[in-house]
Amino acid sequence: GAYCIDRITFAGPARLFGFCTQSVWELVDFTVSSSGVVGTVFANNLVVGYGTDIVYLNGLIYTSTGRVVNPFSQTVVGTYQADGGRSMAIDQAAGRIFFLSGGPTLRAFDINTFALIGSVTIPGLNGATGKLVRWGENGLAIRGTNQLYLIQSPLISSNGFVPTSLQLSAPTYSRSESGGNLTVTVARSGTLTG
Repeated sequence: GAYCIDRITFAGPARLFGFCTQSVWELVDFTVSSSGVVGTVFANNLVVGYGTDIVYLNGLIYTSTGRVVNPFSQTVVGTYQADGGRSMAIDQAAGRIFFLSGGPTLRAFDINTFALIGSVTIPGLNGATGKLVRWGENGLAIRGTNQLYLIQSPLISSNGFVPTSLQLSAPTYSRSESGGNLTVTVARSGTLTG
């Protein structure tokens, strides 16, 4: 009996959690077996927010609004000051979590201490939707309105280098959803030191 489920996160091969981002804000524990999937609503208002995304990692559920909850004890573990984050990405190996909020501002936090590492405003990023995706040594990607944004910064990781210029193999690219793959060649040059 869940009202709605529009976000899910996997907690293993036989368990996943679902969240209703509508006004009921139900958190549901699903178990998967050979008989099918069974869901049980176990918390209301533990995770809140319209459009809030969730990610399960190491026994905790992280939310795009900054709240971290323990679904087993049904407690709030802590809150990152994500400033109404619209999207997030977790880099477990680096011990960082990233939130993209209005502005648009990218904020990086220490995943264990909840401390802000730093923030940067991303100029020209309009209509960002979807999840932040971690890529490469120091990159994040996110989809904007008819655009893909590739963000590289020492804020993401001090490994690798941040290019000072990019050159694409064509001035514009276009492909319909049913058009198959699109290949883009990117040449990076220079380094940002500081």
